[in-house]
Amino acid sequence: DDRLAVEERTFGYQFATVGSELARQWRFPLSFVEAIRHFQAPLAQPKFDPVAGVLHLAAWRARAELHQLDAAAMAAQVPAEVCAALGMAPDVLLKEMPPLAELCEGLEALIG
Repeated sequence: DDRLAVEERTFGYQFATVGSELARQWRFPLSFVEAIRHFQAPLAQPKFDPVAGVLHLAAWRARAELHQLDAAAMAAQVPAEVCAALGMAPDVLLKEMPPLAELCEGLEALIG
């Protein structure tokens, strides 16, 4: 069973559906609402949305850090197909992207 099926079975919805509905109610642009709705499986959509692809990679990277995956485990699990759809080498995601803590520096100050 994958995580999406478990969410659907347990809660009756998936968190991307909730996130996209919140974005809609907060009057985010429709393109962003749709990207949030489809980020879990961006390649399964009739037309690939690059924003959904970037969100997919960001969520994957966050989970990899949360689970403290080492470099070998990350390389084995990198969503290479989404990287390819974006025209990006997986090495960019693995070697050049700063840790999330660094990317998020100052975010609390902006929203606090």
